[in-house]
Amino acid sequence: MKELFQDLRNISEKENSDGQAASSSYKHLVKNVQHLQSLLPEDLQSQAEDRWAEVYSEFDDEQMQDVHASPVVAHARTLESGFEEAAQKFKNSLPNSIPLDEILKVISSDDFHDITDRIQAEQGDRNELRNLAKIGLYVERLTGYISIIDGIIDGNSGILALLWGPIAFLLQLAEISGNVYDSLIGAFVEVGEILPDFQASASMLEGNNDAREITVLFFKDLLDIYREALEPFSRHNWLHLFDYLWPKHHANISRIVGHIERLARLMGTEICIEHIHQEQEFRKSALQSFKEQQRKMRRQEYHRILTFFNPGRYDKTLYHLDVLRCQETGTWLNNDHIFTQWFERSEGGAQTLWLRGIPGAGKTVLCSAIIRRFTHMQAKTAFVFITYGDNEISALSTIYSLVFQLAEGDEEAMDIVCGSGCEGSSSDLTAAGNLLCTLVKHCITPVYLVIDGLDEISKSERGRLITELLRQAEMCKELRIILSSRPESDLMHLLNNKTAMIQVHDHNMGSIKNYINERCQHIFQTHRIYPDAETEFRQILAPLADRAGGMFLYAKLVMGMVETMHDLSEMREELKILPKSLDAAYHRIIVRSVRHKDGRRAEKAHLLLGWIACSSVSITIEEAQQALAIRPSNPDQVFTPAVKLDVVDILGPIVEVVDNGIRFVHFTAKEYISSPHLGTDLIDTTKATLELAMRCIDYLCQRHHDPDLSSEERSEKVCTGQYGFHAFATKMWFELVRQYFQLTKPEDPPVELIGSIQMLWRVRGRGAESQNESEEKDKDETRGNTNNEAVFESLGAKQPALYQILCRVSWFRDWSFLFTGSVNKESHKDINDPFTISDTSRLIQQAFNDTLCRSPKGWLTSGKPGCHKNCARILDYYGERPFKCGFPQCNFWRYGFWDLRSRDEHKRSHDKPIKCDVPGCEFGFIGFSSERTRNNHLQKFHQSDPPPRSFDTNNIPSDEIQDILLDFVKSNQVEAVKEALGVFQDALQDDIFRDELMKLAASEASEAMLQLLADPADFQEGEPVSQRVTIYLKESIKARNENTLRYFLDKLRPIIRGKEGSFGRDIEDHVTGILPIPTLLLSQWFDGVKIWSDWFRRGLLVSPGPIENVVETKIRHRFDDDNTIRAAASHPTGDEQLIYLWEHSGVLSVIKSIPKWTSQTLRKVAGSGFSIPLAKWLLKNGACVNEELVRDTNASALQRAAKSTSPEAAEMMQFLLQNGADPYASMRGRHGRKQKKICEEDGAKGIQKHTGMTWDEFIKANSCEVIERDC
Repeated sequence: MKELFQDLRNISEKENSDGQAASSSYKHLVKNVQHLQSLLPEDLQSQAEDRWAEVYSEFDDEQMQDVHASPVVAHARTLESGFEEAAQKFKNSLPNSIPLDEILKVISSDDFHDITDRIQAEQGDRNELRNLAKIGLYVERLTGYISIIDGIIDGNSGILALLWGPIAFLLQLAEISGNVYDSLIGAFVEVGEILPDFQASASMLEGNNDAREITVLFFKDLLDIYREALEPFSRHNWLHLFDYLWPKHHANISRIVGHIERLARLMGTEICIEHIHQEQEFRKSALQSFKEQQRKMRRQEYHRILTFFNPGRYDKTLYHLDVLRCQETGTWLNNDHIFTQWFERSEGGAQTLWLRGIPGAGKTVLCSAIIRRFTHMQAKTAFVFITYGDNEISALSTIYSLVFQLAEGDEEAMDIVCGSGCEGSSSDLTAAGNLLCTLVKHCITPVYLVIDGLDEISKSERGRLITELLRQAEMCKELRIILSSRPESDLMHLLNNKTAMIQVHDHNMGSIKNYINERCQHIFQTHRIYPDAETEFRQILAPLADRAGGMFLYAKLVMGMVETMHDLSEMREELKILPKSLDAAYHRIIVRSVRHKDGRRAEKAHLLLGWIACSSVSITIEEAQQALAIRPSNPDQVFTPAVKLDVVDILGPIVEVVDNGIRFVHFTAKEYISSPHLGTDLIDTTKATLELAMRCIDYLCQRHHDPDLSSEERSEKVCTGQYGFHAFATKMWFELVRQYFQLTKPEDPPVELIGSIQMLWRVRGRGAESQNESEEKDKDETRGNTNNEAVFESLGAKQPALYQILCRVSWFRDWSFLFTGSVNKESHKDINDPFTISDTSRLIQQAFNDTLCRSPKGWLTSGKPGCHKNCARILDYYGERPFKCGFPQCNFWRYGFWDLRSRDEHKRSHDKPIKCDVPGCEFGFIGFSSERTRNNHLQKFHQSDPPPRSFDTNNIPSDEIQDILLDFVKSNQVEAVKEALGVFQDALQDDIFRDELMKLAASEASEAMLQLLADPADFQEGEPVSQRVTIYLKESIKARNENTLRYFLDKLRPIIRGKEGSFGRDIEDHVTGILPIPTLLLSQWFDGVKIWSDWFRRGLLVSPGPIENVVETKIRHRFDDDNTIRAAASHPTGDEQLIYLWEHSGVLSVIKSIPKWTSQTLRKVAGSGFSIPLAKWLLKNGACVNEELVRDTNASALQRAAKSTSPEAAEMMQFLLQNGADPYASMRGRHGRKQKKICEEDGAKGIQKHTGMTWDEFIKANSCEVIERDC
């Protein structure tokens, strides 16, 4: 009560003299009345409220107006309500996952400092201090701000909590991750540097009511910053998502900081109410407009990244399978306990399900049924159908296909992709897998991945893919994976005991019967079979389901043959003996096609089967039709298509048309046609390759491709269908020629092929212009040879001019933006097509653009108002997607788009508008698809001094300098480290600490940082490499830091020039230091392997004078010792990387003179690592599988493999036997002791466990003629 009366006295004394003090006293009065009322017992509180209402009602209107009209009271109430309104809006906007009650607990600077003291104490205990003092400026400015508004909000704890609580909560959350912690600290350092010194402006604010309005705007901006900072933490897996989502929110924070900077500048002027209103209006739209602009830019960035990766899409395949699938397909899974346990996520159950089965068992169709089941559940599902035609499929492309499927249609997932910088690590499978894992964790609903056809990619690639998918399952417990394949031995080794497994062909007999019944019913209806014949028809087909033996494909092929028959007697004759196997069914279909009584039809079938088998891309109906019509040596040919080609009718059920492309129904069909079973009298794929290549060349030499045609002539030819084969011929003529040379390696290429290419040069070559470019290319040392140049080497001696032409074409196709649609470091060198074909292609596309319908929506709408009359003909001649991309290397060059708008959006995505702005950098021309990739580039190659962090070296305690230096080195703050070392000059005297800094810099920083920290004594020419440098080099490799790896290699280049004498006994440590080959292989960093190989080849082995024998020996051992072999075998790409080292590092020039090196290394591979690819390479390069043994105890390669009982060793033994290994050779005994036979080794005795065969049976099944020992 005393306080209440004191408030009344203050109001009466100060009302006239000091409005602000009166306002404050008034608020204290109200507060004390409310406090008194709260102390009343519950039974009296309602009476007090009634009494208050009664007293309040006694005021007349004039008295009420006097109370509310007080300017001091009104302004105070307006300001406070502004704070309260902003506070309430902030609370309402917070996601439910952010605990508001935790935030509201921190209401003062003391509470905040208690939390930060605890955080620092815990970091100190873990020896992980993060220099929290860097946000000292922000805390200081925030304290000053609170002192200014305290009189306005009257110590409102709810408002104070929203100023102290969010940052305290953020620091506590971020404490578990150094990167998250540093990101938040950096953001608030940025805010602190912009916030004004409020205490210095106190006098200006106190005397100006209008100016005090600005405090509310600051409050709103601070809350907006907190909201953006809190947003990433609202996700259930925020720790995994933060790095991907933070860049977007940090950009928004920077935008708000820009507004705070505007307010800070305004505080330095005479503020009037108009200024406040202008800032309020600006604030309303600025941030939202910025976010919308960012969203649009991010969407464009995403589509550029999408185009960069060009991931496989399988929606059309799924739709095609939907059409093929019978209604009851896969229903048996509902009763399968293995599937049920996997699907219901039983505790302890496998996350990965392997659907395995014999070829043609219907695994793909079954997968499609399962995918539809998941999509109907609205579960997030990504799927891949790998087919034999996917020549470019790899583990990496598969993972990225899954990535982009999960991101599609989800704005935040697209942000994650854009924020990942995946474009800059496009060859890194682990990085791609981490991105996939992040997207899986981002999804709220269950995620299912389905990969069918795993066995249709190479062993090395499917090994990499499986390893990565199993890693995904380990990291993402909510993930479920289905794999589908044949039970290949390598897959069984990788997947057994790690997956749940269902043998598909053991369960689908009922489904095959249903399929046969459905096809029969369809045939009865379409062929109008008489009812009396239906019974006999079914009787003939009765054994089919049993004969199929679980193979859906077999039943499909037989039913396809039946559907082409129109006479019951023909059917009886054809099916009285069903094909014995899948191959027999293929053979019967092929013979029926290529030996048809209609000779022209048979010739078409022969050509088409060969072309489909040899082409690396599927040929479309329209392309095949025009290719068949081409008449060689007829340059004036005019095509007059009349009837659509029916390939299924001509070739039978061995092929199918999917999305207008012709392909075999199954990979086994292509395998059969390409195998020796048929003999070249039916299908010769090599001859077909030559034939198709020459058809492409003949077509390109015809009149319709003359570059001097007028635009009217070219448009007319578009409308009459003359360019139906253009896209295929332009892209594939060179590919087919190269493929033919690879297949035949001809000493004397066919005269007709040479003549065709020469004719192409005569009519489409650029002549002198191209020759000048060729001479320039020869002068340009930066242009290395392409792989294709070796393919055409046989032409070099006999047709040197032709050889040069093909090499230039290869260069153009590999590097020119005009062909690839991808800007690269060679694009600025004006690489031209030596032929006019690419120019003509652009003119043809322009003719298409001029002819195609320009309806508002960009769709071809044949026959409808506003549509060109040519639309119908264009659809007939060129297929349903005539809107093509302009870059032949892009899939959409042939695949095209349904509408103009989609094509134009796609074309924009080929551009890389985000450039490096450092003068002279080639990426100022090449550009980047994403901001993240550009930022990574700047940090790696140009950012020797990132934006400096604010700190005062004079105020750093000496006992904290080591923690601060570690922090600066990790964030690559070169200038900050330089400044700190200038003050603390003894900081690097501690060798242990310098060593710690160097390791951290090698891993996280840049060349500039290493130059600052390195000890010159570590890099003295003529001295062995120190153990420390070896460790630094390995840290660079493990972290995949290209910048620091190149630094160490450049420093090491002169060190190898020291001679044997100067190294003495240290030579082994020296060679080990400069040759960290096992570390390279274990890192799975192929780019690092390439960098190191190039350095070794260019620098290490060009030292003056020969390398001494001891050095040569040590170098050789680093390339083939057991550690290296084991490292290569430790992951699926290790053998590929080691082969790259052998081939590209120049080491063969050191060891090629060593007798039988390849044979000795083959024995090591056979006994350690068991890598089949390494063994194949060694045999190809001269290894003898039965090398004469050099020492008493040396075992042959087969005997070394037989010492192991592992399944990998069993595969190696099978490989060696198939390549001529002698199973009866014996290891020599030492000093006359009894020789040990191979059959006595543990692996040979236990071979039945892996193969189901005894050793003798195993030899009989796999042995070929033994290769003589004197290899």
